[in-house]
Amino acid sequence: MDIIAFITDFGNDDWYVGSMKGIALGINPKVKLVDITHSIPAGDVHAGAFALLSSFWSFPKRTVFVVVVDPKVGSARKALVARVDEYYFVGPDNGVLSLVFRQGKTVEVRALKEKRYALPYISTTFHGRDIFAPAAAYLTKERSLSACGPPYPNYIRLRWPEPSVYPDRIRGEVVYIDHFGNAITSIDAFSIEKLQTSTKEAKCTGCEAMPIRTHYEEVEEGKPLALIGSSGFLEISVNRRSAASTLGISVGDVVEVFSR
Repeated sequence: MDIIAFITDFGNDDWYVGSMKGIALGINPKVKLVDITHSIPAGDVHAGAFALLSSFWSFPKRTVFVVVVDPKVGSARKALVARVDEYYFVGPDNGVLSLVFRQGKTVEVRALKEKRYALPYISTTFHGRDIFAPAAAYLTKERSLSACGPPYPNYIRLRWPEPSVYPDRIRGEVVYIDHFGNAITSIDAFSIEKLQTSTKEAKCTGCEAMPIRTHYEEVEEGKPLALIGSSGFLEISVNRRSAASTLGISVGDVVEVFSR
């Protein structure tokens, strides 16, 4: 089964998402279309990149991902097509695909230049419909990256705040705030295991130390905690509350895990 999965900042109030799907179905009527999310904050490339990083691996191999968070649409920025191991990706060259590129054993990135993979008329404001959706649909039929354009190794790479591991603590950053207000950090479970102690706590900018637990209900309602979330990274949470609102957490805030 051929699958195209979409991540955008288009929302669901307008016709943009539906137009992309219509174009894709016109090229490959048998393709399965899946919405990952269209609620990325407008123009937030980092949020789109993290949403892709957190979700792509849950799809079947050979899925084609269309990621359109594109504040520079219509400018000189490149369009990309890529393969990471057995997954395919289409989107703008603004870093929105680059966190996934860090994960693959085999990564092939090309500039998307083949005109027959785009619509005859290309709007300067809607490359999701006119370039990325048709390219994705053709990929489900042909699976040929070489036909899309030349290799493009100098794509834009987003900064990823790798956790700094010290003998007594680990330091990272908040990289994403989810719908529930959980603050997801760049500190992964493997890094936390390097602290050789059974009792660990976490602290973020402007917050007091909080326990690291396995699920939300291990603390009282309204109390903060940290835990390894479904994405495999440490999250700062407040039981049945928004941690972002309650604790005043923002993307970029420093988070530390330390031995008590």
